Amino acid sequence: MTRPLIGITTSDYKSRIAWWFDWFAVWRHGGHPLRLSPSRPLPAHLDGLIIGGGDDIQAHLYGGEVQLDVRVDPQRDELELELIERFVPLGKPVLGICRGAQLLNVHLGGTLDPDIYTTHEG
Repeated sequence: MTRPLIGITTSDYKSRIAWWFDWFAVWRHGGHPLRLSPSRPLPAHLDGLIIGGGDDIQAHLYGGEVQLDVRVDPQRDELELELIERFVPLGKPVLGICRGAQLLNVHLGGTLDPDIYTTHEG
């Protein structure tokens, strides 16, 4: 039996510590993990996708106001949105973790609060 090829997205310029935990979890449970980042060519085939955490999503992608005090990664947004567009119509599994879940929500037409602490009390 071949191990399913699972792509795990990450940034080109930030720490990859969290990525290694995702990599190990995929490997430990029988998958073949593959690092995906904006600077790497995409493989022709993937069986599953994990979109991990990271910088904020660009405000224009969800109709929000640009905030100058947040870090964004436009190249990563572009890569991950392209992957979501490939995977969703095919019914392939996609797991969004933190930022990844937010990006899936935005892609599927949901709303996003960029800073929940300033817009909601409690």
